[in-house]
Parts: sequence; C-alpha cells; structure tokens
Amino acid sequence: MPLVHQDHEQQRSDVPDPSPSHFWFALSLSILGVLLLGGTIFAILTYQAGVREAIRVSESIAYEDYLQKKAALDIDTFYPGIAVDDLDLSGLTLEQAKVHFQNRLQDRAQSVALTVRIDDQEFALDAADIGFTDNSAAVLEHAYQIGRTSEWTEERARIDDLYRQVLQLKTQPLHLETAMTYDSARTADQITAFVETVQVTAQAAATTKFDPVTGTFTISDRIIGRKTDPVEVVAKVLEHLHRGHFQAVIAIESDKEIIGLTAAEIEAELGLLGSATTYAYKVDPPRDNNLARASEIMNGTLLQPGDVFSFNEVVGKRTAERGFMEAGVITDGTLVKDLGGGVCQVTTTVMQAAMMSDYELVERAPHSWPSSYTTIGLDATVDWNGPDFKFRNDSEFPVGIVAIYDKPKLTVKIYGRKLEDDLTISLRATRDETIPVEKPLYRPNDSLAPGQVVEIRAEHIGQRATAYKVYKKDGAIVREEVLFKSYYRPIQGIFELGPTPQIANPQPASSAAAGLTD
Repeated sequence: MPLVHQDHEQQRSDVPDPSPSHFWFALSLSILGVLLLGGTIFAILTYQAGVREAIRVSESIAYEDYLQKKAALDIDTFYPGIAVDDLDLSGLTLEQAKVHFQNRLQDRAQSVALTVRIDDQEFALDAADIGFTDNSAAVLEHAYQIGRTSEWTEERARIDDLYRQVLQLKTQPLHLETAMTYDSARTADQITAFVETVQVTAQAAATTKFDPVTGTFTISDRIIGRKTDPVEVVAKVLEHLHRGHFQAVIAIESDKEIIGLTAAEIEAELGLLGSATTYAYKVDPPRDNNLARASEIMNGTLLQPGDVFSFNEVVGKRTAERGFMEAGVITDGTLVKDLGGGVCQVTTTVMQAAMMSDYELVERAPHSWPSSYTTIGLDATVDWNGPDFKFRNDSEFPVGIVAIYDKPKLTVKIYGRKLEDDLTISLRATRDETIPVEKPLYRPNDSLAPGQVVEIRAEHIGQRATAYKVYKKDGAIVREEVLFKSYYRPIQGIFELGPTPQIANPQPASSAAAGLTD
C-alpha cells in the first residue's frame, strides 16, 4: 500500500545519520550548555557578592548614620526647641536652668504678701509660712528628658527614636509652663494658730472691790466675746492661693458676743440702800472691843450677784487670837461671859440694813429674850456652833457693806442696786402675845452664907412678835409684808439659897448676871 510505504519511508528519513558532523554539533551544544550553566552560576555568584557588598555598604552607611545621630544626641544641654515659661533652654545645662529658676523663685517669694485680718487683728503670711515654691524642678527634669527617654530597648531603634524626638522639636517646639505651689496643710496650721490667738471669751463686767470709805465699787469693764471659725478662715485663704493670688488681704468679721452691762451702766445703777443704827451706851470695854472688831472685819465686804452673806463666815470664829474678848452672851437662857460677847448687836444691825435693802433673807433666829438695843422682834442672834444670820444678794448687781462702830453708835450701810424711784423700805415689829412664866425655882446651896440668896437665872416672860417690811413711795405706804416671826420662850427664874430656915418672900441678895448685857 503506497500510503503505508510512504509513511515508512518518511519515518526512516527522520533518523539522524550518525555522521561526524552530527557528533561535533552535539558536542558544541553540550559545551555551550556547560558554558551557559557556568555563566549562570558565575552571574549568580557575582550577584550574591554584589548583594553582600551592597548590604555591607548599606550597613556601613546605616552605622555611620547611627554614629552621627548618636553624636548629635550626645550633649549635656537641652535640645533646641525647648522652652519653659519665658526662657529658651537651648544650650543650657540642667543645672544652669535650675539655678535660673531658683533665682526667679526667690524673687517671687519676696512678693508673697498674704494678710489675714480678723476685726482689728492682722496676721501676715510670707512665703515660708505657706510653704511657697514652684514645680520648676519637675518641669525642667521633664523637659531635659525630651530626646533622652525612649520606649525602645534596642540600641539603634532607641537612637532613631530619640533623634526623631529632637528633629520634631524643630517643627514642633515644646513650650512648658511652671506653676506656683504651696503647702495647704502648713498654711492651715499657721492660720489656725493665729485664729486661736484672737478668740475672746465674752465676760460680763466684774466688780473686784468695794471701798467702804467712799461707798464706791471698782468694776472692770465687760469683755466683748469674739468667735471665729478657723475652718472658714482657712478655706478663704486657700481659695485665694488656689487662684494664684499670693498678694491679698482676707478680711473677716468675727461673731460678737456681749454679756451683761458695761461698767458704767452698772455703776449708774448702784447707790446707798438700807442703813441701820443701834446704840451701845453702857460702859463695857470688852463688849465695845468685840463690836469694833466684828465691824472692822465686816467693813468693806463685797458680795457678787447670787452670793450669800453669812455672818459666821465673814466675821469668823471669835477667838482671843483674832482680837476678841470675853463679854456677856446668852447661854441656855442665862447671861454669862464668853469670847465675842456682844457681836449679836452687829448681827442685828446688819440684818436690819439688809432687810431695808430688800435682799432675800436666808437665815435668822431671835435671842432667848428681846435685846435692849433694838425693838422687840427685830433682833438676830448668832453663835459659832449654833444659829447664823444669812441673806442672799438676789440681784444682778454687787453688794457692798459698810460697818462702823463709833461708840455708842453702831452703823451698817448697804450699797447695791438702787430701788425704784422714791421707794423706801422701813422695818417695824409688833408684840403679839405675852406668855406667863412659871414661878421661880429655889434650890439649896450649902456653900452659900446663911440666909444668902443668889439669882442664878433671871426670869423672862415669854413673848411673840412679828416683824414687817414697810414699803413707801413718796412717803405713802404702798404695801406691808411679814418679814419673820419671833418667839421668845418663857424663862423660869432660878435662885439658890444658903442653909437657913426658909424665909417667907425671900429677896435676892445678888445676881450672877449682874453687869452683863447682850
């Protein structure tokens, strides 16, 4: 078949002829391939060497850049572009900048002038008082760390970051401000201490002395209280400081407290009130001595409002060491001699003066029988271990007592708050009842002479009396009130008889109380 044959022939014609030309052609191709492969390898090796060289050069350039940046950063002054307040810190060391701001702080401290004024009292606070300073040290330290602090830890990255910070200052300068500061706790302590010194406790006018010669009182004037809340003052001062006002006057009015009247107002209300006089006509030097001594001690007595006058407390115990003598006193209804005898007349006189001055009666007791130196019912007895006389100063004003014995006259005057205009007080007493006394008691005494009769205790009839305070205005009685009542018990007479037959209606030959009075 021709077609098949043709294909076969064609197939046979494709088989190379193993001739020498084909061999050399193949060899050439092989050599060319080797050369191409070697060139490629050489090219690759050359490229790699170039890359390495490029890397080396690049690294060399980067290192040089690193060194240049590091050298640019390696200075001990602030980098250009940094300013604090009005000062350009470029080229200044940290210490130089600190010195500048320290000097400025000292100048500013000189201008600190705070004055706290409470009423008329002032307290000046200077820079030291308020702990005045500024934060320049912290601000400068922060500014100095610009270009010196980085979050990077790898050296070249850290240098790049720092250098970037410094370059940025050229386009974005850094301007920081300082602030004045103070110590609020120290300031509060200073102000609180000052406020305490101007606190004043209110005091009423006080009477310190009574002059019985002139009848005048020494009165210290009242003190107006001043109270200021230290917390309020501290808050106002700190408010000024917080606003930066270091030159200011903080004026505060304290709360005022007034107690009572002024000394002049009190003095205008004082004057002579009641005055009482009794007499001691009988010659009795020891008794006169006791009247004078008790009056001397009592003279000039000052009672403050609310005080209670006690005769025993004021005059004290009647002893020889204190200048008292033995004179007649009533003991168990009998008149005997004892130290201080007769002082009851002083008690009676001061009682009458105090009651005519309209002061409150606290304690009073009558004698065993009516006294000879005053009206029945208007006496007042006293004994160191027994009854006392007391009255209370129930007014809001002082009381002064004048007591003078100029034989035969014993006078007591009371000075104090004046009574109403034209009002006077007098005393009167009535005998209300007479009480019979039992018949005298006679008892034998063999030591007496035959027929001798001695009176041991004189008899006294019993009596009752009422004392009144009589109020008069413009001379007319406006009212009367009972002051107190007195009971003088009956006292039975006692006689002693000598050893003789009983005599009808015997008469006393002598009396144990002869020559004594009370």
